[in-house]
Amino acid sequence: MPCIWGMWAETMSLRNLEIASAFYIGAALASMGCYASNYSCQGRTVNSNSGPPLCSLTLYGTGTCNGQDQLPLTGTNSGQGWQNPWEPFPIQIKGVAITTFQDPRKDLNQFEYIFAGNSYTPDIMAILGGYSQNQTVMFPGAGFPFPPIGTPGNNHVDLHVNCAGRGSYQIYYTLYYQQDD
Repeated sequence: MPCIWGMWAETMSLRNLEIASAFYIGAALASMGCYASNYSCQGRTVNSNSGPPLCSLTLYGTGTCNGQDQLPLTGTNSGQGWQNPWEPFPIQIKGVAITTFQDPRKDLNQFEYIFAGNSYTPDIMAILGGYSQNQTVMFPGAGFPFPPIGTPGNNHVDLHVNCAGRGSYQIYYTLYYQQDD
């Protein structure tokens, strides 16, 4: 009998070990959810336990090259050629992308410059020129601060364009950002 009892005791201790392991693994997995936080990207809730998600806002613009500085963004929350703060919390702009489109058969425009501006920091976040079509600039480990909705002052992001050639263009301006904790 001692041999059978010993085997049963050994089995029980292994079984208890399995139960305890399952409990601790389950508790560890459950606790990961306990530490998750809710973040927001343009009013959409994002649950993350690894910090704020990377959000993006894409703005569209169009214009005709005339050799003058233009603010071509349309459909912005300012009703002008720039975007006022759009989130209810401060953000860090982590990158920008600028993409231009033109009809090469009739609209081959020479861009003097296109630059992504931030009046809050203030800084130029990206610049391109010539016949450039696309540029993405990311700022690893850094960012440009930008205030929340309702912050006093003329705080906005914009896109300045100056081009010659008298042709038309379309432009997309994407901002990649995170909630600033």
